[in-house]
Amino acid sequence: MHMSPIQPIPPDLVDQIIDHCHADKATLRILSRVCKTWKPASRYHLFSSIRLDPLNLTPFLRLLKTPSSASSIGPLVTHLDLETDYNLPLFIRAIPSLSKHLPQVRSLRLEIRNEEEIFEWKYGIRSPPRARQDLTGVFLGIFPTITLLELWITCDTLLEVVGLSTSFPSLESLALSVHLTCESHSALEQDAATAPLASGLFSAEPSRLRKLTLMRAEPYVIRWLLRHQPLPRPSRLSMEISFMTNADISNTGRFLRGAGGDLQHLSLKSAESIYLLYEHIELSNHDNLRSLAVHVWMYAVPVMIYLLSSLSSTVLEELDFAAWESEDDGEDGRCWAKLNALLSGPRFVKLRRVTVDVNEERSVDLAERLSDIYLRGIMHFRNQRGVVYSLSA
Repeated sequence: MHMSPIQPIPPDLVDQIIDHCHADKATLRILSRVCKTWKPASRYHLFSSIRLDPLNLTPFLRLLKTPSSASSIGPLVTHLDLETDYNLPLFIRAIPSLSKHLPQVRSLRLEIRNEEEIFEWKYGIRSPPRARQDLTGVFLGIFPTITLLELWITCDTLLEVVGLSTSFPSLESLALSVHLTCESHSALEQDAATAPLASGLFSAEPSRLRKLTLMRAEPYVIRWLLRHQPLPRPSRLSMEISFMTNADISNTGRFLRGAGGDLQHLSLKSAESIYLLYEHIELSNHDNLRSLAVHVWMYAVPVMIYLLSSLSSTVLEELDFAAWESEDDGEDGRCWAKLNALLSGPRFVKLRRVTVDVNEERSVDLAERLSDIYLRGIMHFRNQRGVVYSLSA
C-alpha cells in the first residue's frame, strides 16, 4: 500500500505555533528538539529574557563560555533580570563576563536588597546589613546597548542609586524603587555630590530619557531630580506618591510642571497626601497630555474633577482612575454628575477610552452616573482581579 509522504508544515505556521508558546519554557525546550529548523525560533523565546540569581548565575556563565553556546545563545538575550539577593559581590565579579557574552541586552532589571532584610525574611534571623560598596563604576562602559533600566534597591546612600542610574549612556527608560536604610539622613546631606555624577544622564541630553517610573517617589529622589537643569522632560511619567509634607508634595508639583508640554502620558498613585494634591499639583502646563491615570484610595472623584479642570490639554485620549470607595450618597452623586458633565464637554471630545477600577457590583451604577461616557461606548471597568470588561448597552 502506497503512503503519501508527510507534507512539511509551512514555516510561517511553525513560527506562529512557537510564538504562541513564548511563555511556556517547558514546551519551548521540547519544540527546540523537534527538528533543526524549529530550533532558532524556540531558542529565541527561551533565551530572550534571562533571570539570574546567586544559584544559577555560575552555571549560566559556564554555559555561555562553551564554544557551541557562545555564538548561538548569547546574542539572543535582550532582557537581563539580576536578583542579587544576599550575594552582591558575586554579581559584581560576573558583570564584565556577562557583558562580554551578551552583546544585545537592551533592558536590565537589577534588584539589590539589604542582607539584613533578606536573612530575616527567609530564615527568621538578623544578619549584619550589606556593606557599602562603590557601585558607580560597576556598570560604567558595560552593556552600552541598554536603553531600559529597572532598579529595585535598598541602600544607605543615594550615591549608589545615582552611580547605577547614570552608568548607561543610551538610557531612554528609567524605573526606580529606592528604599534608604537607617543612614537616610546622612544620605540626604550627600545629595549635593550627586549632581556631577548625574550630569551625563540629565544635563547633556535630557530629551533622551523618554520614560520615567518612580515606583516609590520618595522625597530624596524627587529632590535629586530637581537638582538638574534643565530638568528631565520624559514623555511618559509614572509616580507613586508616598509622603505627606507640604514641602515634599510641592517639590513633586515643581517636577511635574517642569515636564511641561513634553509629557504625553502621566500616571499618579497615592494612598496618602490627598488633600495636599489640591494645593500643589495641577496640570495646566501639560497641553500635549494624551493619557492620564490617577489611582488614589479615597476621594477619587473630587481629585479627578480637580485635575481635569486644571488640565490644559485638548488631546486627551485615555483616562484611567480608581473608584473603590463610595462617599456620602448625596455628595457622591453631585461629584459624579459634575465629572460626567466635565468629560462630556468640548475639551474632551477626543476621549476614546475611560477605564474605572471598581467593585463589579457597582459597575452598573457607575455606568448610569457617567451616562454620557457610557453611551459613547468608551467606558470600561477593571475588577479586583485586574480583568477589564465593558457592559453591553
